[in-house]
Amino acid sequence: MFRIKLFFILLSALLVTASFFVNKKNKPPQKFLLERSYSVKNTSPTAAFKIKVNIPDVVSVQNAQVLKATYSTQPKERKTFANGMQQMIFELNLKPGEEQIIKLEWEIQLKDMNVLETVKKPTLGAEEKETLGAEEKELYLKSGTLYECDHPEIVKKTAEIISGKTTELEKSKAIFDYVKNNITFHRFGAESKGALYALQNGKGDCTEYASLVVAMCRAAKIPSRLNGVMVLKTDTGSAGTDNHNHAEIFLEDYGWVPAETTFKSASLGDMFNFEIILRKGLRTDKSNGWFSFNVATKYNNLKEIKMLGHKWKKIN
Repeated sequence: MFRIKLFFILLSALLVTASFFVNKKNKPPQKFLLERSYSVKNTSPTAAFKIKVNIPDVVSVQNAQVLKATYSTQPKERKTFANGMQQMIFELNLKPGEEQIIKLEWEIQLKDMNVLETVKKPTLGAEEKETLGAEEKELYLKSGTLYECDHPEIVKKTAEIISGKTTELEKSKAIFDYVKNNITFHRFGAESKGALYALQNGKGDCTEYASLVVAMCRAAKIPSRLNGVMVLKTDTGSAGTDNHNHAEIFLEDYGWVPAETTFKSASLGDMFNFEIILRKGLRTDKSNGWFSFNVATKYNNLKEIKMLGHKWKKIN
């Protein structure tokens, strides 16, 4: 009798433990209303002028699906860049002293996923796999600000980490695990220290974690990039711009694979039901500018453009 009771106690404990891990990895999708606003103002008391304002759109990517988009002003046109991001071009006619607010809203659904487990791209035919052209590949292998992939210390440490690894996936996992387990979180805010700082000091915030992944992957000749991400961990909130960075690694059998080293519970490939990629290839891909404008030179000092930030709320 005692053995039977003990069996059921152990079974119950096992089921509770199993459900904990299942729920941790497979939380239900969440829906949010994400808002971004801009103020465009003509400060002149006498002159009227036309101005074009270029603003990035929010697009469906990986774990995120845009269900509905609402714009207070309709864009004149839009562009799609090689990295998959889209840019809207608004054309405004401003009267003397006039201010126009461009308010953009997206209803989005976010889900937990792991690219390595869900996409299973090695099972796809060659024509279905995402590829990188020679120019793109070169772009995502370069050394640069935040990603000092040709620095002797980064080159040496990378070689140590990937020693004995034969595939790009094995090398990427080794780099991912090293950064996640050897860097201590320290908030710098808007100040970015970069990969070399993180390696030498063993600390940093999300930008340093991601930068070190990018630098090491590039040192290992694996294309990689830094992305601007919005994290919506609370039911309501606000942020001036995207509030998180993560790395993405390009693997030929899978395409772009997220590397969320800041989140200690994350595995290589994870995206969570509280985050969405807003900008790709920061400081590398010149097509991902947050926003820009085009106005006649004589009116340049008369325009005033402000990003009013992001707001979000969870919806049913």
